[in-house]
Amino acid sequence: MKLTLRKRVFLLLSGFIVLLVLIGLVCNLLLLRQFYVARNRVLLRTLGTEVVAALKQSGGDLEAAILQLDWDNNVGIRIVDANGTVLASSFTGKKNAAELSDEIQSLIPADTGRRLRIMFTKTVNENGSTNLVHVRRVSGARYLVLSKSIKGIEDSAATANRFYLIVGAGLILLGGGVTLLFSRVITKPFVEMSRVTARIAELDFSERVRVETQDELGALGSSINEISEKLSHSIERLKRDIARRKRLVRDLSHELKTPIAVIKGYAEGLQFGVAQDKEQTARYCAVISAECDRMDAQIQQLLELSKLENEQMKSALRMVSVRTIFDALSERFAHEAAQKNVRLSFDAPEALQIFADEAMIGRAVENFLTNALRHTPDSGEIRVHAGAEASKTSICVYNFGSRMTAEQLERIWDVFYTGGNGDRAYGHGVGLAIVKSIAHLHGGSVSAENREDGVEFCLHLSRKDQP
Repeated sequence: MKLTLRKRVFLLLSGFIVLLVLIGLVCNLLLLRQFYVARNRVLLRTLGTEVVAALKQSGGDLEAAILQLDWDNNVGIRIVDANGTVLASSFTGKKNAAELSDEIQSLIPADTGRRLRIMFTKTVNENGSTNLVHVRRVSGARYLVLSKSIKGIEDSAATANRFYLIVGAGLILLGGGVTLLFSRVITKPFVEMSRVTARIAELDFSERVRVETQDELGALGSSINEISEKLSHSIERLKRDIARRKRLVRDLSHELKTPIAVIKGYAEGLQFGVAQDKEQTARYCAVISAECDRMDAQIQQLLELSKLENEQMKSALRMVSVRTIFDALSERFAHEAAQKNVRLSFDAPEALQIFADEAMIGRAVENFLTNALRHTPDSGEIRVHAGAEASKTSICVYNFGSRMTAEQLERIWDVFYTGGNGDRAYGHGVGLAIVKSIAHLHGGSVSAENREDGVEFCLHLSRKDQP
């Protein structure tokens, strides 16, 4: 039979309480009578000293002195001479009781003239009862005899044992109830932790341990919650990564299928002599070379994206002027913008700086501009501007042109997403994914929004990460 933790704690504590009660009962049965006797020996010795002192102060009225001491201590007191004749006794009206037994009288002649040592013995008097007797010399030829009934001591011990037995039974019942309550209270956190960890083992991270204390149990519960939360995030991220990789393989296959088909077609045209002159042959070779370059660029971008996502690219973070980045990009894209007759403008505060990797941020804005040039009609306009708020710095690229649908705004950051319309003007669909990875690498974010007559893409960097 498998016992739960709660049952084991209850049985252990209940057994401990029963064991303590039994040990106490055995000690009472075996030792309580001896303890009472030993204690009364000490009391008789002390009382003997008090009687001697009282006799000295009584002025000779022995009867009154010893009678008062008997009433106060419930001890029989007799003053006898060397022959055992009772001179004074607290046994008022009980002559036979006052007389010494032969066994007590045999102790007195043992005195050699010096002060009799304190002696204790058990003696059987005339009525057959057992007494505890203390004999000592008082003065001259007088002796003090103190006696206390052993039966009274035994009765007291028996009464104490019965009382202890009743109290012990009550303690067992009360202790059982308290132990049951205590076992529930102390095992409740463990039961809850066991239930939560069992759910975690089944990859269900919806449950949390209720942390109600600040002790070690509370720390353990907090650790389990932290583990559950981290595992949940890790598994969700792994699921998204697996789904993204599956989609990436599917999209990559789709993207490579077209250039491979083109290359194969033109290569077969060369193989079977479709190209009839050198000019046509050169054109076929140029197409094959262009498609190879396009695939190579695509693969290079995928490798760059993979390194960014796996944080394999080391970033050189430092304070960088946004105007410096804009000046380099203005020179880089001036020729392409002029070819399409596109007005390209850059605007950023002179003192605006960001804590970032200059090359990575430049690459991110470059991808924004490349994407904007593809979608901006001739004689259009592209505005690049930057600004700072309390918590972030934003670098945005706004281009005139057609607005995007809700699906495009949601999926534009996915790898190989080309707008869903088959238009190859979107490129390989990797550039914006690289921008998103660069933003995440810097602890920032990206956004895309439709404006009145165009679309605005933004890179947001947190100002809290600045030194």
